[in-house]
Amino acid sequence: MTPITKVEKLTRSQQVEKKKQAILTAAFDEFVDHGYAGARMELIAKKAGVAKGTVFLHFTDKKTLFIELIKLHVLPVFSKAFQNDSDKILRIQLEELFLPILERLPTSKAFAIIQLILAEGKRFPELTELYYDLVISKGIEKIKQLIDRARKNEKDSIPPALIQYPHLLFAPLIMSFLWQTNFQTYYPIDFKKMVSAHLDILFSNQQ
Repeated sequence: MTPITKVEKLTRSQQVEKKKQAILTAAFDEFVDHGYAGARMELIAKKAGVAKGTVFLHFTDKKTLFIELIKLHVLPVFSKAFQNDSDKILRIQLEELFLPILERLPTSKAFAIIQLILAEGKRFPELTELYYDLVISKGIEKIKQLIDRARKNEKDSIPPALIQYPHLLFAPLIMSFLWQTNFQTYYPIDFKKMVSAHLDILFSNQQ
């Protein structure tokens, strides 16, 4: 006799959470397949196996849903790096900040979301604005904190250009997004080595 397997019934809150996760999974696929402009809430509902009204019960509109995807898939890639804190020299701290991001990003869902923002940001400036608020601004603030602390400890060893333009450190990340999207197949680049080369250039006069 085959033993009867007991199926545990989900609580109401668990059912609600399960539907929400199904919506987020379906939304990611819909955005990747059709872009931000082409994504339709009714198709997301269909893929998630829920009523369209259920989607709006969790997310008021498409923008709100997209913001949740950024929080779910993009922020975790950056948050661990942003939390990095040590007493090492600035050059090493910067490598420890950016190298894990470059290592995790290409195989993560975050990469697809960032590609979408770069592709459609001009048509939908609210996408670039919210990405700046949620991710970029935090990264710039983290870098400024590292630089300010290093200026007290390392004094003249900090490149003046880096003090004036901390955004320079994002150049390898931005290039990696564009290059891997369009040219990596034709000319593969080791972006971890490129970050080190980029820092060599920035710190060349301070060594």
